[in-house]
Amino acid sequence: MFEKDKINALSKLDYAMDKELVDKKIIPFLNTVNKTDFFYTTSSCYGRITIDESELKISKKTHKWIAKYHRTVNQTELSDALKQESDGVVWIRQLPFILHICAKDIICAEKLLLLTKKQGLKKCGIFQLRKKIFIELRGEDIISFPAKYKNKMLVNQDELQNVSELLNYSFLKNKERLEKLLCEFKENFK
Repeated sequence: MFEKDKINALSKLDYAMDKELVDKKIIPFLNTVNKTDFFYTTSSCYGRITIDESELKISKKTHKWIAKYHRTVNQTELSDALKQESDGVVWIRQLPFILHICAKDIICAEKLLLLTKKQGLKKCGIFQLRKKIFIELRGEDIISFPAKYKNKMLVNQDELQNVSELLNYSFLKNKERLEKLLCEFKENFK
């Protein structure tokens, strides 16, 4: 069952990579995990800086991406994205990496979870769905705040330089955590 599911998941991943729907920077981690006999990835994100709009009551139906970056940003990029007309709340966010990994068995899942705890990652866990065992790994570094409400700026242009520095610091910290996790994974699952 695990092997068949893995073949199916990797086929979907290959398709997504061919269509350039996968964060390029997460691919080395995905390849490392997927080469093992113990795990395969299902969905993942390297981490990102986003500007998005929603109504006060946030839902997927009212959510709209304004800008999305899988890299650091500068003040001008933030400023340009915030110039768009908006009726709701416009959020600036730095979101951490998130990895969904299916494990061959609970022993492998627990070993991976213990490894993440040693790396200082607290927002990780194991869950089971339809006889499959999944591990969710999530970075720790998050920033989220409203920058605009009903088309009125809540952050002035001068502050956007400081905002970009904070976002970039958090994004790079996230990158560092993911790189350390990748090294530990390679060391422990050969």
